[in-house]
Formats: sequence, structure tokens, C-alpha cells
Amino acid sequence: MPMAGAGSQELKIGLTGEWGMMKRLFVLILAGAALAACSDDTEIDASCLANLQCGAEAFKEKAEMLCKSRIEDMAKSDLKWSHSRDQELLSNYAWKDKSKGIIAYFGSKALIQTPSGKYVTEEYECDIDPRNKTSPLVDVQVATQTAQ
Repeated sequence: MPMAGAGSQELKIGLTGEWGMMKRLFVLILAGAALAACSDDTEIDASCLANLQCGAEAFKEKAEMLCKSRIEDMAKSDLKWSHSRDQELLSNYAWKDKSKGIIAYFGSKALIQTPSGKYVTEEYECDIDPRNKTSPLVDVQVATQTAQ
């Protein structure tokens, strides 16, 4: 019997019986966990969204990703980020419109290059609606501090 046939037969034997079923179940569980971890559909409890701290913290990672991308797209010159991996891009938050559940996130970790070549800090506000599954980013505003 050729080697390819023997290998196929080994695989078939390895996935049958009680141990084979356990292996399959383990693989399915891992695949399900990976899909859940990669899901963009961040489900946040409605009672959590009614509380500023709970809602803002629960949605912060996605807010940072959306905000960073939009700020980079809006930049008219070279932009650098001054935060390290252990620092947050969005350092504060507040209600933008509590009745609509819109949260304003604030930060100042962007450095934009001026025409003279210096980098100055940009302060930004990202307004997020965590209830909106298709387009949670409502608005982004950027203010460049003057060069010293």
C-alpha cells in the first residue's frame, strides 16, 4: 500500500472511537472560542449601557480602534502616536448625549507634523454610539495645539 494511503488510514483511525470523538469536540470548542473572541459584534447588556462607566469601559477597545483609524484618515500631514502599549489612546469619557446613549471619548496621544517639521499634540474627541451595530462611530473632532 502506498504511503499516502497509509497516512490517510492513520488519520481515519485516529479520529474514530471514544478518543477521536473527544478530539473532534475539543477542536470544535476551540474553533467556537476563537470565533467568539474575534467577533466584531460586541454585545453589551442594556443596563450596562445605561451606566456611563460600565458602557464606556465595555466598548473602549472597539472605540479606540474606530477612533484611531478615523484620526489617521483625517490627518493632513504626518501623524505619530505617542502612547505605548500599556497606555490608553482614549483617556477620558463623558456622556455626549445621555438620552441617545452616545459616549464622547477623549485623548491626546496623536502627534501631527507642522509645516516647519515639528510635531505637536493633537487632542481629539470621538463620539460613539455603542448601540449602533453597523456604524457606532458618530463623529470625530480634532484640535491641534499650537507649537511652542
